[in-house]
Amino acid sequence: MRQLLDHKALAAILALGCGIWGCGGGGGGGEEEVGEWVRESIASDNFNRKNESPWTLSGLWEFDKLPVSVNNGDYSFRNTWETKTDYSLNYNALDSKISPPQYNYNTDDQQNLGSATREPINLHGYRNVTLTFWCNYDIDDNDLSNALVDQRTVEIAWEGKQYKVLLRPSGSSDESVYGFSNVDVCSGPEGKWHLHTVDLERARESFQQSNWDGMNVSITFRFDTVDRINNTGMGWFIEDMEVSGEYFYD
Repeated sequence: MRQLLDHKALAAILALGCGIWGCGGGGGGGEEEVGEWVRESIASDNFNRKNESPWTLSGLWEFDKLPVSVNNGDYSFRNTWETKTDYSLNYNALDSKISPPQYNYNTDDQQNLGSATREPINLHGYRNVTLTFWCNYDIDDNDLSNALVDQRTVEIAWEGKQYKVLLRPSGSSDESVYGFSNVDVCSGPEGKWHLHTVDLERARESFQQSNWDGMNVSITFRFDTVDRINNTGMGWFIEDMEVSGEYFYD
């Protein structure tokens, strides 16, 4: 009886020690997984690869010169066209009939729209996924009481489902708008570069998925003039897009 009690006491001491310090020895089943979640870039694009891009463009979208600003008619560039570097993703059309040539998105006074869609991105195993991109614009969207203002949207798609984010000008309301999943207000004024951050976890939740396992999502930037008037602005510009998330490394 004394020996049995001693064995029980020893077992209790060993169990307590494993709980505090952990037990080694392969095959014992007592090891805890050791590792950490690391934030990393999953996909990114600065739009300089004009001929090898993973993007499908329609409408007036094009990889074009990167403007420094587009404020109050000032359309200045960081580079010259001949260098073929420092592109941005632009929605506008060159009007070469006037001198100097001017950029706008007017198409013979007709409504126009177009999309820039990136090939699907594999998010398997990631968490806390975000989309960031730099934005600049000179468009007709100041009078938000008018339903016919230009629309800039970011769309996340997976297996036929869409999560649509409407971009609104600086100083406007972030209240939801009918037909869109969410609203993101520009952090900078029209004509100045500013950063957008879109929480893709909200998109995943709207798809009714508990994690990103097995999911490949596409990202689309869409522009729609809605009507045929006031389309003489300089357009919409996007630069340095990145999708990032946390991945577990042991």
